Amino acid sequence: MKFFITQFCIPIFMMHFFSADKPEVKFIQKANSDSGGSRLSCLATGFYPRHINLTLFRDEQPVADHEITAGDLLPNDDGTYQMRKSLEISAADKHTYTCSVTHLRQKLKSMIIRLVLFIKYLIFMNNIFLIL
Repeated sequence: MKFFITQFCIPIFMMHFFSADKPEVKFIQKANSDSGGSRLSCLATGFYPRHINLTLFRDEQPVADHEITAGDLLPNDDGTYQMRKSLEISAADKHTYTCSVTHLRQKLKSMIIRLVLFIKYLIFMNNIFLIL
């Protein structure tokens, strides 16, 4: 029973409880007929947990916050989240724009693996008692 709990139950619980979904990122340019320019939007969607850093860059420098239209963090129907940041640019604009998204997924997976190994060690050393 102890083997089953340490080898199957705890890792499955930890992976489910601390699961992390990688964001899908789209960088979209849409023409704005009113101004003649266009709107650049960076959309990150399908990520969990909700903590994410989304940054727009102009020629490798972060675009100032007052120039950006930032959307709220919104939930998706599947329990993941989405976020969008947009920027209006003129038709004459010749800058290079990029979007950077940093999510906690990789750090979280590393923490889960270490936590599972630590729990297995504690159980092996009989430092915790399982009540069944």
